[in-house]
Order: sequence, then C-alpha cells, then structure tokens
Amino acid sequence: MIALVVLSSGRRIVLPVTPELVIGRKDQQRNFFPDVDLSLDGGYDAGVSRRHARIVCRDGSYVLEDLGSSNGTFLNRQRVSPDRPVPLHHGDEIQFGMLLVRFETNG
Repeated sequence: MIALVVLSSGRRIVLPVTPELVIGRKDQQRNFFPDVDLSLDGGYDAGVSRRHARIVCRDGSYVLEDLGSSNGTFLNRQRVSPDRPVPLHHGDEIQFGMLLVRFETNG
C-alpha cells in the first residue's frame, strides 16, 4: 500500500499499486482525469498542473518524475528535473507547485 498525505489538511489519499500513477488536477472541459486528483486540496490555487508528475513502480521500488509542470515538483525541497526520475522513499516530502504532501508506504 502507498499513500499521499496532504500536509495542509491531513487528507490521506490511499493509492492503488499500479505501474504508474499520474498526479495532477482534473479538467472536465478537456475530459482529463488524473489518477490522483489534487483539485480538492486547492490544487488550482497551489499551482498544480493538470499533468503535473507521476509515480512509477519499478521492481518493487518507487520513483517520482515531473511531467514538465508549470510550477515544478520538489522532493525534500530539491527541484526534480522534468523527465528525470528520482527515487521515492517512505516519509519523503513532495511538493507539487505549492502543495506539500508526504509519501508513505508500508514496504
């Protein structure tokens, strides 16, 4: 099991274990619905792009990749370069634009 915890609200988003999860915010007019929708967490005002980043499961471990977002993705306060995956570990803090979340895993 993996989850993202939105630090501003404490909302825990339990994620399905799949090879790839796109994180962003929905756009009903363009019929786009990311796997993890941060719209309910103030994603628009926080600068979360529609297709902001993705979490990829590789051989039982996880990596984070920015998808060319407008306001950047940060892992533990370090900017993630677009299309350059970085390893994710339990307790890491991820910032999508200005929205801060904590990555949690039980394994």
